[in-house]
Amino acid sequence: MGFTLVEMMVTSVIGAFIAMVATGALHAVTSARERMDSNISVADEIRFAADIIRADVANLYRNEKFGQMKFVGELMDTESEPVTSLTMKIVSAAKARTGYIEGDLYEVQYFLSKEFDRSSLMRRICPVVGVETEDEETGGGILMTIAENILAFDITYFDGIEWLNEWPREQGYMPSLIGITIIAGNIGDIDKDIETLDRNSLVTKKLILNFPRLAAELLQPADETQQEEQQEEQQQDEQQSQQQNQQQSQQNTQGSSSGASNRTGSGDRTGSGDRTRSGDRTGSGDRRGSGNRRGSGNRAGSSNRNQRNR
Repeated sequence: MGFTLVEMMVTSVIGAFIAMVATGALHAVTSARERMDSNISVADEIRFAADIIRADVANLYRNEKFGQMKFVGELMDTESEPVTSLTMKIVSAAKARTGYIEGDLYEVQYFLSKEFDRSSLMRRICPVVGVETEDEETGGGILMTIAENILAFDITYFDGIEWLNEWPREQGYMPSLIGITIIAGNIGDIDKDIETLDRNSLVTKKLILNFPRLAAELLQPADETQQEEQQEEQQQDEQQSQQQNQQQSQQNTQGSSSGASNRTGSGDRTGSGDRTRSGDRTGSGDRRGSGNRRGSGNRAGSSNRNQRNR
């Protein structure tokens, strides 16, 4: 006996339904796996960026004079929208450029760069010599991408009372805490509003950092007298750095002129040596002449004695 047409149709329908369900489940599992791999990769990038920022904050350059330090948080104007920027001086033993002579003082800046369909978290590092007086003198450096597909990079600053969105240089002291929020997503989500995106497709990293080994005086707002003193100290330091630059240039100029005079003086000494040697030869001739005269005197004395004997 064989199968009837009705039985064959029912079997085909059931098999097609099972295949559709299996295909949908397999597609869902594959999509979930791809999304999970993407989230893991993004999380690794955010973790790497957060570790670098945490290390730089821990190695912040500290000085009793706040004017010698640098910690500035601001909103930079761009073509699309204002972006958060953090600039500070740090101490680092790692060289920014291999094969170059550098100190251990650097200026570091973090900001979000959006170009076309890419949004990346950037880190700029510039070696500091110590005589710079303008921000433009340390505006260069080495630029590197530390995380890609970053949708948001926000920093807030706690002054002991409230959280602020900016920390200008005019504050005159350091914040007690800083809060950093980094949000990453997929490439296609860069131009979209974060509020409209699925939270499950986003990776968020939040940090609350403080400043260890920082003097308590630098964490408190200075009064008007202290602010005036800090401004005066900053002006004095700038004047001293300018004077050092002028003295160094003068020393370089004097060194070049003294090198030319030394070469001229050596020629003069050579001439005097020639005259000395000629004088020596003349003196030796005189001494020889005196010896001849002495010899003639001896011969005259011997002839006189011979005549007496006769």
